[in-house]
Amino acid sequence: MLKHFTSCSSIKALATYSRKDDCRGLPLVNIHRELGKLLGYEIFNDLSVEDYMITHPKGQRLGYRLSSDIKPAILAVMRAGLFTAEGIWEAIPQAGLILQYPNQPISDPFLQSTNLAILADSVINTGETITSLIKSFREQPHIKCIVASLVCYEETACKLSETYPNIDFYFSRISKNAYVGQGKSDTGARLFNKIDLE
Repeated sequence: MLKHFTSCSSIKALATYSRKDDCRGLPLVNIHRELGKLLGYEIFNDLSVEDYMITHPKGQRLGYRLSSDIKPAILAVMRAGLFTAEGIWEAIPQAGLILQYPNQPISDPFLQSTNLAILADSVINTGETITSLIKSFREQPHIKCIVASLVCYEETACKLSETYPNIDFYFSRISKNAYVGQGKSDTGARLFNKIDLE
């Protein structure tokens, strides 16, 4: 399944702010968290929930939460995926958060008790990084995999969804432009306000 929200007005507005040349450091971090939270709620909407009793000011009332059968983990694809992952985490606070570096094996012990992994990145361009992480989960068939990113190159989005039909893909927006950022245009450098060092 492939879901994107390219035509959504709130996504358009936040994406516009994030692309401004002077948007870097904490303001950009906050936009990534907001977009991540929106993605997180969309993911939550497609998961099963259960009802449970809560203490209300007027007594016991029925509430709803993520099904206790779901044991989620969010893997932040470092470094640029960190704040997207934090936003998703805010929407799905039951999840554990794992910092996952590209080209490193997925080996966090927490995954042994997980049955849902959400791979969170800020940008997917060629799909090379996310594909290598997806392939790692072939050895862990008990874990359902979801990919979430703020933006994905259109051609890559189509290719990923066709290649991995059992994986759900959530993108804030689809872009017709492919690029690999460098210096001022590198997402990680802009997020961490280090464009002069890249």
